Amino acid sequence: MRHKNFAISRTLGAIALLSVAFAARADTPIHLSHDAGPDATVVVRNVKGDVHVTGWNQNRVQVDGTLGGGAKPLQITGDTRALEIKVESSGGSGWFGNSDNMGPTSLDVHVPHAAALEVHVVSAPVDIDGLDGRSITVGSVSGRVHLGVRAGAVKVDSVSGDVDLSGSARSFDAQTVSGDVQAATLSGNANVQTVSGAVLLRAGSMDKVNLGTVSGRIQLDGAVAPDAAWKIDTMSGDVRLNLPSVVSARIKADTFSGDLHSDFGKTVSSEHGPGEHLDTQIGAGSGTITVNSFSGDVHIQRGGH
Repeated sequence: MRHKNFAISRTLGAIALLSVAFAARADTPIHLSHDAGPDATVVVRNVKGDVHVTGWNQNRVQVDGTLGGGAKPLQITGDTRALEIKVESSGGSGWFGNSDNMGPTSLDVHVPHAAALEVHVVSAPVDIDGLDGRSITVGSVSGRVHLGVRAGAVKVDSVSGDVDLSGSARSFDAQTVSGDVQAATLSGNANVQTVSGAVLLRAGSMDKVNLGTVSGRIQLDGAVAPDAAWKIDTMSGDVRLNLPSVVSARIKADTFSGDLHSDFGKTVSSEHGPGEHLDTQIGAGSGTITVNSFSGDVHIQRGGH
């Protein structure tokens, strides 16, 4: 009888352990709220899952969604000037912790529309809409980043995720390895660097432009601001610039083995090997445009904006 009772106890213990493990894996609904100033700084950190941030006309931060199994209970920490929402594994210290045993967390966050926002993720896609604050910063490894915002400054660092700015920014800084970068309505300054990702930008009047890629193509449709300084470099990627019919700039372009075509000025072949060169002044020449390509083709077109 003792053996039978012992077997029953072991079975019940196993069932209890399985129940605990199942509860740890189950998703937990999230509904949190915290007062916030209209221009507060809000930081969101999530390892995997997804993050959606929306700006609204309320002076508080609200978080809804589901917390992945194996994560610590979620809190909004800080005060009305600076708040943080951080998803952490219950199985280790630090931000990552033992994230392999943690299920994906889905965060739906509402923040004051003028807030400064930072979002840091690993494999979570990020969508940000309705913000017009002073700055938005996103750090991602493999998740796609979509920004439907109007901000003073936007900065995105990504490894393999695409970056899409469908809103506007006066200063746009994006770094990727294999992800594509697209922006629809830029103005002011742009610094975009990729390895194999494409860079596709549409802009108004641009002051400082610094674009670089190894093998991805670059296309920029934009106007040259007075005293502008544009610099575009590529190894094997093609470059296409679409400029207005009326331009005031000094344009210098060089290719080592790629073709060079321009509606402004006259291209000449290199004297000491393959490649072509362009050096021309359009109008008063108040701005400067410099393009360097190793093996990619360069097209500079008139009337494209």
